[in-house]
Amino acid sequence: GLIATAGWLFHHLFGIGTHEDSLRRVQALWARHRQDLADEAPLAQRAYNTIVEWYLEHRSHFDHPGEDSRESTKYGSVISHEAGERSLIVVPKILDRTLRSDGFDPKVSMQTLRDAGNLIHDSDNRLTHNVKLFGVRKRCYHIRLPGEEEEGEAEDVPTADS
Repeated sequence: GLIATAGWLFHHLFGIGTHEDSLRRVQALWARHRQDLADEAPLAQRAYNTIVEWYLEHRSHFDHPGEDSRESTKYGSVISHEAGERSLIVVPKILDRTLRSDGFDPKVSMQTLRDAGNLIHDSDNRLTHNVKLFGVRKRCYHIRLPGEEEEGEAEDVPTADS
């Protein structure tokens, strides 16, 4: 419907070819740009899914509740909250490098996570949270993890200082 109307308008406004030619041109234009539009729309969800998948692939590089390895090979830590909720604390340099390699701008990605409520942070201007990691206080990304029963969807987790 919408593409046919656009083809008809294109034909009548520009007087080029037949109505069918204009329809094919509009369909081709839509096909070329549809993926670009789709890729841009859910940036927060794509970035969040990328981070969660990356964490799952590199789980052994994170301390889990009850561990405190202080190892230099670790990327961060997982924190457990009440009711089984979890969050991920990540050293910014490591996650920034991962996001860049996957085609994301780290700052924009973290801002979209913050705006979507998946980033725990100290203030509206900051993207990091002051946490204790490997026995030392540092500024890290603090990301809410989906619940065990969820697949890639974030749930609301109360903000907790670690």
